[in-house]
Amino acid sequence: MTLSIATLLLSLVTIIVSLGYHVVLFLAASLGGALTKLSSEEHYSSVNSVDAVGSVADKLLTIILPIKNEPIDLVVSSLKNKVEVLRSLKRGEVVVVSDDSFGYIEDLVRASSSIDAIPPVVVVKRLRSDGGRSAALDTGARLSKGEAIMILDVDSRIDSETLVNVMTSFFSTSSEDVIVVPWRAYSSITNRLSEALVYSTNVMSFFYYKLRALLGLFIFPLGCGTVIPHKVLRSINFWGWGIIQDDIWLGTKLALKGITPRVLNCGYVYVLVPSKLTSLRIQQSRWAYGTSEVLSRSFAKLLSAPLPVLVKLEMIMYMLQPAYSIPMTLSLGLAITAALEERSFDLLQVIAGNPLLMFLVFLAGVITVLYIVYQLWMGMHVVQGDFRNIVVQLGRNAAALGVLTPILAVYSLLGLMRRGIPYKITPKGRHEKILGRDITLYILAIPLFIGVVAAVLNSNYVALTVLLPFVITEVYALLRIP
Repeated sequence: MTLSIATLLLSLVTIIVSLGYHVVLFLAASLGGALTKLSSEEHYSSVNSVDAVGSVADKLLTIILPIKNEPIDLVVSSLKNKVEVLRSLKRGEVVVVSDDSFGYIEDLVRASSSIDAIPPVVVVKRLRSDGGRSAALDTGARLSKGEAIMILDVDSRIDSETLVNVMTSFFSTSSEDVIVVPWRAYSSITNRLSEALVYSTNVMSFFYYKLRALLGLFIFPLGCGTVIPHKVLRSINFWGWGIIQDDIWLGTKLALKGITPRVLNCGYVYVLVPSKLTSLRIQQSRWAYGTSEVLSRSFAKLLSAPLPVLVKLEMIMYMLQPAYSIPMTLSLGLAITAALEERSFDLLQVIAGNPLLMFLVFLAGVITVLYIVYQLWMGMHVVQGDFRNIVVQLGRNAAALGVLTPILAVYSLLGLMRRGIPYKITPKGRHEKILGRDITLYILAIPLFIGVVAAVLNSNYVALTVLLPFVITEVYALLRIP
């Protein structure tokens, strides 16, 4: 087998597996009637009422807000939002856990002095800032007084109606229920990238939470928007030290206990999306590393979790998603090598002369078409977008993720190997505004240019076919993505 054919095989298999995961879930939901049910829910019904508020008036909710090196104006704005919505519950508290300097804490307290802190706001300065976000969450949870603990990010927003729905749902059923509030996105800077990320966040939140929940699959907690009983946290010994992707790690610990989180049917947490490629790279690299690292350390234990076999298999597929970037990046590297070393490969002749390749091309084509169809369906039914805008946003997201694929592969590999890396905070507010163009764009452009030129000169159209999707996303990103 030549290097060019091996490259094409690897690329096709990766497409089939990565897109096929989504297509199988979508088809299962469609055949099972879940899509019909979900598509009729243009707006979630609310359970907010005087009786609902009264039923949770004696319950205490603790909102934990971990911060480090965040713009103070953003923190103050976030505190105002959390305090205002907690008033609807009559009882509650906000615990801010900071790994910043004492000077920062003094400035924060001074800037937030005008907030009517009823319910109370407690600011905790960790003397030892090691252990990252997960250790900060442990500190906040151990100091909290609430029966229920809600984890929110400093850039998140939530309304009082959603919070009442959360608490009513939480205390109306088992006191061991973990509740996940789906996301809706917003941006502080409007540009092509932020518009695309707002769109994809809203659509994929629907897919990964609303749709998967109706399929009876395991719902992983969210790092922002999860409500968990204090006693459940104690039973699993909280999060732990040095966990990069604390939400996925929390999910595996719950799965081992046989606890499956539920999705809130009526309400959202609004989360801030990046508006610069550098911010997105930092965010996605952390996700790729953290998810892969959790999978590596918990894979054997998950096999013995008290869950159905198919549910456990889907959990593993879910956590493997960032790792799909590894074979895709490998195929890119092999394509560049093949373009330099092998000559005269006609794509149609290669496919026609290889039955396996012909079958994989056909299968990849069918899966890709189905994937596009389901993405279009979600765009029209979840965000009520028009066809042209949906196609534009899908293209923008593909371009952004395409240029980040090699970076995600590196971090996924590091995670699977469990090589420790520091927790990097996604720049927000004024920290994001000062960012320039991401150097990733220019680093990737060099080998792509060499590979394409070599493929054309050597008439290696198999290697050129593998390279073209990366070239298209690279060119678009250089011209259009900030």
